Amino acid sequence: MKDRQRKKTSDIYNVILRDERVGYTATIKDVSKDGMSVLSDSVFPTYKIIDILMKIGERPIQMKGSIRWVKETLPEEENKYNEIGISLINPPAAYLKYFGFDKD
Repeated sequence: MKDRQRKKTSDIYNVILRDERVGYTATIKDVSKDGMSVLSDSVFPTYKIIDILMKIGERPIQMKGSIRWVKETLPEEENKYNEIGISLINPPAAYLKYFGFDKD
């Protein structure tokens, strides 16, 4: 199995997950070269292709991703956010460089 380099984010990175014309806010939980997991109060079907919009510094970045898994929060749980795993489709160089994956 391929060894994945995954980084927990200590800063808060807000992103917009856009499904066709509707945008949903999410917060990145952790990132890897090929994907990310986010926390959101929205859910998406697996394998749905979405747009991911984020800012790196003042520069807007847009990329595509495929929903791979969703961990929905149960009503009785304290945490009210769903966790969503996203596989990135051709992540842009700015994303790779910002999170330090350009040195791999």
